[in-house]
Amino acid sequence: MALPRVFISTDLKLTSEEKDDAQSLIHALMYQDKMNIVGISGTASRWGHQNGREVDIDTVIDVYGKDLEKLREHSSAFKSVDELKAVSHQGATVIAPNQGYATATASSEAIIAEAKKAAAAGEKLNVLTWGGETDIAQALYDAPGIAPHVRLFTIDDQDPNAKEFIESNFKGKLDMWVDNMSAFRGVYGSPNSDDIIKGWYETNAKDHGALGDFFAKLSGDIFNESGVKMGDSPTVFRFLSGNQNDPTQESWGGEFREVSDRYYTDHTNQAFKWGSTDGALTIYEDRDAWLGSFANRFDWLKDTGNKPTEPVASGNGSDTITVKVSGDHYQGDPNFVIKVDDKVIDYTNPVKAAHDDREWETFTFKGQFDADSIQKHKIEIQFNNDNWSGISGTEGFDRNLYVDEVTFNGKVNGSDAIFKTNATQAWLFEL
Repeated sequence: MALPRVFISTDLKLTSEEKDDAQSLIHALMYQDKMNIVGISGTASRWGHQNGREVDIDTVIDVYGKDLEKLREHSSAFKSVDELKAVSHQGATVIAPNQGYATATASSEAIIAEAKKAAAAGEKLNVLTWGGETDIAQALYDAPGIAPHVRLFTIDDQDPNAKEFIESNFKGKLDMWVDNMSAFRGVYGSPNSDDIIKGWYETNAKDHGALGDFFAKLSGDIFNESGVKMGDSPTVFRFLSGNQNDPTQESWGGEFREVSDRYYTDHTNQAFKWGSTDGALTIYEDRDAWLGSFANRFDWLKDTGNKPTEPVASGNGSDTITVKVSGDHYQGDPNFVIKVDDKVIDYTNPVKAAHDDREWETFTFKGQFDADSIQKHKIEIQFNNDNWSGISGTEGFDRNLYVDEVTFNGKVNGSDAIFKTNATQAWLFEL
């Protein structure tokens, strides 16, 4: 299955005091093996001091580019800088007038185009609004026919006129609308305090690649506080855990109640002991899980002091390696990286064979792998794009990799392996 299509509309402005949108964008870029980012746009907000800017989005993308090689060691799904900038857009620079819409923007036109692409593919476009709802409202006004193909995930009420237009005209017509009005405060707050998360970035982000250092710098001053806020990230957490088709079920991104047909919002209980925090506990309860996952991603970027090895050319040479594999395919094909004696041979090997149907396929790699002076060899298989539905038992779905055997120049190592999480295993040969 294809990765879910995601369009992010953000009021990210790097000169603003509230830099949590930039924190959230770094996080999103580091999970492109879980979602297909088809658009990122700067948009307006009722908080006018932080109207989003395309140029600032591109600045974050440039930093991401410095770590791209390390990210691609784990998945080929991470897009290039040019690919991401090609889907970076400038949206509205002021919020909507009284009627809730005004004139088309590059962002609203891109939302329409991507929704139509999703419809043609039999998929949905997930629109995440981290700022004003201005551009999605404009897109729906200009092309109301896209509504059944759009899943909308809003945070708070950041363009009152645009949001009222959507509610009056498209509530129940969108494929899904998750209206997160206060549960998002569970990302950074706690039951007894609205303080943001302290200390985490110094240990887990700083000195962890260019993105880690940039994240740490952003975290040093958010409205004169230091810490992690990321209030918009529940919209992304939904693609990392839980059932994407049912917002009422357990997810890192929170659980929501269905108020009317296809419209979901915060639980009226599950609140903190301060302020407007309905539903916040449904996100707060999973903080250790998503922070642990995020820390693991930053570890991918940490400089180990070893220069990454370039892939060894495959396709020529007298040596032959074969790998017999199968997979489970929740939301995409399992992929593996193959290494010989610590050198990468190939990063991208998507497995099509379905294990449930007892199918197997064999990958063949040719090259100069058997150096004359080396008699013992190590072949490593790294599974690097694990995914699961968040539901255990017979109703759950997973992406797994199965290895039946590995051969090197005709010699067979029949050790089996089952990869249910991202991991690496070695097969040893003595030739």
